[in-house]
Amino acid sequence: MKRRALILSWFCVLLTGLLQGCAGSLKPHEPPAVEVSYIRLLPSRGLAPEFEIGLHIVNPNAQRLALKGISYTVHIEGHQVLIGVSNKLPELEGFSEGDAVLQTRADVLSGIRLLTDLLNGPRDTLNYEFNARLNVGGFAREIEVVRKGEIKLPSRGRDRKTS
Repeated sequence: MKRRALILSWFCVLLTGLLQGCAGSLKPHEPPAVEVSYIRLLPSRGLAPEFEIGLHIVNPNAQRLALKGISYTVHIEGHQVLIGVSNKLPELEGFSEGDAVLQTRADVLSGIRLLTDLLNGPRDTLNYEFNARLNVGGFAREIEVVRKGEIKLPSRGRDRKTS
């Protein structure tokens, strides 16, 4: 009976130490800053246009950030026009930054719906939303990033003075 109590108490001590170690490694971090540097149209090999998206990632934490993968979507005026994944991401030391290049193909049907909306109601700006989930591997939670903004369209002659 004494032996059983001793084994149980040692088990509890080990379990407590293990849980404290895991809790320390999962302490909350400030999420990395992810900015869209550019979106570039690439030469297409098929019907759907292909794009290259440049990301700039900043690690604001002292710990190294080893990104395993990213999944992302780009919506324009509520239409999901780009979707993709990549595992080619930089490993960022503490308090450092790096760039990633993503390649993706447009969703043709969503693009047609967006074009139809634009033809039915011309506008001066387009609203966009970039959503990404960064995977850091292990037991850590995925890091979600949402960036919203406007794309100003060139004037179509409405502001020009005529003589």
